[in-house]
Amino acid sequence: MNYPHDIIAFFQNPAKSNFDEFRRLYLKGLSLNEASEQIGFPVSTVRDELIANGVPLRANNKASAKDPKKPARAFWGSIPYGYTILDGKLVIDPKEIKIIRKIMALHQRGVSFNSIAKTLTEQKVPSKTGRRWNDKTVARIIRRTKPE
Repeated sequence: MNYPHDIIAFFQNPAKSNFDEFRRLYLKGLSLNEASEQIGFPVSTVRDELIANGVPLRANNKASAKDPKKPARAFWGSIPYGYTILDGKLVIDPKEIKIIRKIMALHQRGVSFNSIAKTLTEQKVPSKTGRRWNDKTVARIIRRTKPE
């Protein structure tokens, strides 16, 4: 043996010899990450060996009983003036509907959007954002609201 390359040693794949342990831990309920930490093999090796040996993998569900899914929202974006969210649904806000009626009455009398906004700001009527009223917000409310 003059040269070290004259002898080639073949070793069995250690992951294949530990397949029974992979399967036992995974079927016990551990995740791939937990099983790989206990055994000391990478997650990809554990996953590949389980798949190669026909073990069906569980779906990757991040939501659990402790962390239930949030209910679907009925409305995306900012909530329009005159509406609020109740039980996930967009409903008319009784406090704000009075202001909308006032806006519509002023508009029907021929008052401009800018004048309506100034009037609401001077009367300290709260806007949805808490800021002062502007003509674009008033115009949007008037265009959206049908005459009653």
